[in-house]
Amino acid sequence: MKVLDNYVDPKPSTWALQHNFITRLQHEDETIATYASELKKLSWNYELKCQNYQKSALESFLSTIYSKTYGNDIRTKTIQERDKSHFTKLLNIATSVEMGKSENFKMYVNSIIHVLHPHGQEVSHLLHYHLR
Repeated sequence: MKVLDNYVDPKPSTWALQHNFITRLQHEDETIATYASELKKLSWNYELKCQNYQKSALESFLSTIYSKTYGNDIRTKTIQERDKSHFTKLLNIATSVEMGKSENFKMYVNSIIHVLHPHGQEVSHLLHYHLR
């Protein structure tokens, strides 16, 4: 019966799954939360353990996520955290920094539009639509 199950529904190679997981990069327009979610999807059907820490490789790997755009700020903030073992906490910090930087950029661009364009309010609405 097990042979038939493996024939009908074969399990993917652990090496192939690991390769897909490790080589998955954050896309330019992808938020940290979306990137983390996609990595979790890639790792759902295998469990790797880090030999030194006895926690999943997923958790270890995800704890080092740094957004391409906001990398230095996120890295600085997460390095300040004493407890590196809670991925959820690090993800919340990274997401907050990412959101803050994004909102700051929108406010900056919006202020420039209002100064340079007489119909700044109209342009501002279009800009907010495209920056979401």
